[in-house]
Amino acid sequence: IEQMVSITADARGVFEVPVRSLARYQLLARAAGHATSAPIFAQTSASEPHPEVLLNLQELVPIEGIVVHADGSAFPRVNVRAEAELAAHGGSSTPGREERFEPVGWVKTDAEGRFRLAVHPGTKWTLHALPNAQTPRLVELLSGVEPGTMDARIPLADEDLKGCIVRGTVVRADDG
Repeated sequence: IEQMVSITADARGVFEVPVRSLARYQLLARAAGHATSAPIFAQTSASEPHPEVLLNLQELVPIEGIVVHADGSAFPRVNVRAEAELAAHGGSSTPGREERFEPVGWVKTDAEGRFRLAVHPGTKWTLHALPNAQTPRLVELLSGVEPGTMDARIPLADEDLKGCIVRGTVVRADDG
């Protein structure tokens, strides 16, 4: 039976998790301002009933860039975020993208159209832009961005800024 348990480490980083004997467990650490650790397995056994593990939090890595209009001029006040790119989830015994790579929140470009995101170094990222918060049209612009990229360029053409409208009718299922 698989289950997920959250435990908080003390101020020294020490934690204890009560588990069944003769079983294998996968552990993952996360803390605000750091990249999630790599998953580590711990196996309880008759010879080692209380195994010890070391979970290393990683440093976040920047992705920096600029958002520009089609003519190359700076596009200030655009919201930009990054989404982790991964292969399909490997099954319930491995952590999913959500557990390994925490979401990177929105940042707003400055007056020169520049942005800086802090990302986990363990995967590539897709950058998204939201040019107008009042018209929530998310634009997926760059995929395969490596952590540490310092010159990502997101050009927004007029087509990217145009909105669309979906119209429809709602009816009751019992009488159409």
